[in-house]
Amino acid sequence: MVGQNTSSYTVGSVMDRLYQQILTPPDSQPIQVRLAADIDAEVTTLSISGFTVPEDEALMRQGSLLEGAQELMRVVGYNAITGVVTVTRGEYGTNPVSHVAGVLLIVNPVYTRAAVFESVADNLITLSPKLFTVGNELLSAVADGVFPIGDDLAVEVLDVKPGDFVSSTDIHGEIVDFHPMTGARALIINLAYGNVGGVGGMLPTGQMVSNSAAIGTVWLRYRRRMAKATLETDLLDDLGVDERWVRIAMVGSAADMLAGRDIPAAQTQWVKSVLEAENIRVGTRMSIAGGLYQLRNMMLTDAQAEMRNEYKGRITMMPTARPII
Repeated sequence: MVGQNTSSYTVGSVMDRLYQQILTPPDSQPIQVRLAADIDAEVTTLSISGFTVPEDEALMRQGSLLEGAQELMRVVGYNAITGVVTVTRGEYGTNPVSHVAGVLLIVNPVYTRAAVFESVADNLITLSPKLFTVGNELLSAVADGVFPIGDDLAVEVLDVKPGDFVSSTDIHGEIVDFHPMTGARALIINLAYGNVGGVGGMLPTGQMVSNSAAIGTVWLRYRRRMAKATLETDLLDDLGVDERWVRIAMVGSAADMLAGRDIPAAQTQWVKSVLEAENIRVGTRMSIAGGLYQLRNMMLTDAQAEMRNEYKGRITMMPTARPII
């Protein structure tokens, strides 16, 4: 969903916004026809009705492509009297899926939804390491200094505090991809300070402890990377993507889709107007993709500056304390 009442972005909603704002000029809509009856993933004959423009029906011929969701179907034959189309399913490596009556099928799509999905997914994941989100988690030890991390996107420690938070002194820690004590991603620490739970009970507040003292819980603040999207329903937050970066991914995806194409004049003027609104001048069709990449880099630089101001860089770690005598 995009527009009014949108509470959170999914990969699919970013794609829809990309189609609406950049890839599909208002005066150059795709040819569409409605599916007249439900079909499952194995059906090769489908009934259609209701071309949005009657003249578009002439383009429904052998070899044409029909797109439903991300699936591409190739037309083998079409009976204009009965409205029955014979197709082969799952063309160009797409997956055959079920479709319900009334859904709009796109005839010979200029930008296939499968290609746009991959482009958006690639642009989201490549935001890292220049951009990142921050997570916080209370971790419980499975062994001295070893804490399992539930977030697979955790990649770098920003700071670690004792679980009771009575001390503001930082604990040195490192995130590893795998630790045998957890069987997965883990935080390893080597120092604690303050009122922490030791093997023999509670230590006095403000007292240094040795590296060998057991710590029961810690608060971890960490940097998160981006994950690869696998479905259009994936939430950006689950992928480690801040929703403020949606337009960066959209513009980068549009540049990828337009690069190397003979862009129709109607779309050239539309995209030029989008770029000129950002004070980026383009003179020829060939410079459209370059202008979009330039806009993406400008927005990426602005987002990095915003993050530097928000997170103020990494915390300086304290030196290792001397053991208790």
